[in-house]
Amino acid sequence: MAEVVPAARLIVLLRDPVDRAFSHYNHSIRVGIETLPFDEAVKKEKERLDGELEKMIADEAYLSKNHRHFSYVTRGYYVEQLKELSKFFPREQILVIKSEDLFRRTQETYEKILEFLGLELWTLKQTGPKNQGSYSKGGFALEAELRAHFRPYNEQLNDYLGVDLGW
Repeated sequence: MAEVVPAARLIVLLRDPVDRAFSHYNHSIRVGIETLPFDEAVKKEKERLDGELEKMIADEAYLSKNHRHFSYVTRGYYVEQLKELSKFFPREQILVIKSEDLFRRTQETYEKILEFLGLELWTLKQTGPKNQGSYSKGGFALEAELRAHFRPYNEQLNDYLGVDLGW
């Protein structure tokens, strides 16, 4: 990307990594990719992803189905991904948005995005959820364990961004 469009302005949308993991899992269940209960799927994640990142790095054309479908927890290590992106693009070309802000304060967040892109302000005519899957949110068995697991990663992310994302 950096070679093709070095002046690109990138927008990174981040979601609470625990909520993201559970949502990703539920999507995989809905489309018939996942068959394991959530706790077992999380336990098997490392095994399922073993060697996949190395293959993706070695061959940019390699599309890892396992990484796409079973990286419930791994994809929540945002600071690592942002640091990697920052190797190719200066931080002033990257805008990080919380998905919770986009959904709760849509117009305000949209205006922030337009400003970042140097575009004229525009009022949205319609807002609201799109492509929203239906599943029981929160209170799942691993929630407390995952929140504790992600705490140090979220703190690193907050330090990196200079803002507390509240996760």
